[in-house]
Amino acid sequence: MTMEFVHGLDIQLNEINQILKIAYLKNYLEDSYNPFFYKCNTFKYISKEKKFEFYISDLDKHINLEINKFIECYTIYIKK
Repeated sequence: MTMEFVHGLDIQLNEINQILKIAYLKNYLEDSYNPFFYKCNTFKYISKEKKFEFYISDLDKHINLEINKFIECYTIYIKK
């Protein structure tokens, strides 16, 4: 699965899971979700609310991350 949320920028699901690990280490995600143990299965960008929503099937729940925090974590990821 890929997502294009900015024209020309495609993000793969495996990249999303790496970005979520960075967000977790920065304490941007709720404590019940640890991306080192659970993986995101699907995701979407909710433009009206300016946030990303990630679905974790093992936990049967959605995790949200605000766009500014996502971009910060994405920037760290691409600099690695």
